[in-house]
Amino acid sequence: MGSRKLMMGLMRKVSFLLWAFAVALQPAFAVGMKEAFESLRNVDDDFVNTGTICEHVAKLEVQGQYPESRFDTFVGVTYRVGQEVIGELDLVVRDRSLRKVVLVGEVKCWRDLRAGLEKAHEQEARFRETLVEQQRMGEPVEFVKFLPHGKTVEFDSSEFDSAVEYIAIAQNGSRRVGFDQELELSLEDLMQLRKQILSKRDH
Repeated sequence: MGSRKLMMGLMRKVSFLLWAFAVALQPAFAVGMKEAFESLRNVDDDFVNTGTICEHVAKLEVQGQYPESRFDTFVGVTYRVGQEVIGELDLVVRDRSLRKVVLVGEVKCWRDLRAGLEKAHEQEARFRETLVEQQRMGEPVEFVKFLPHGKTVEFDSSEFDSAVEYIAIAQNGSRRVGFDQELELSLEDLMQLRKQILSKRDH
């Protein structure tokens, strides 16, 4: 019984690794202005914050690689130790059936792309260090995504293991300075999209 359970576990892991490799070979799913507007116009989030629009467009593109039929994709996942908030993960993709996080993205649509990339790497390093340190101390890291109407989604630190892929995402043209993935939209496009969404809400 024990060996059968172990074999089933190994088969699931191999299946997941093969799937992840296939995803890695796929091109990024591009999202244009019209599609982004139609998808985000009624999203309940704070688009006054300029970083929010970039995170949501990144979410749309990532969902093209990690379909909603199998994965949950979140923006703005807070992590804390006890009552102390340590930071926020811009983008998190979780395999719903395995209850494992497969991707963490830092999204930085800045005019100074090099500074944005440096900040993304700094935040990734802080998160990784927090996980290692709290594991060493035996204290859990808590993760929570706050949803509208007082709802939340919670994660367990065990869902973030060594198989998690960490990437940095920014606007079109950002690959040339070292970002892992760039959006179809330029920074100007993103700010125009944000303006359109906010304008719709004012009417």
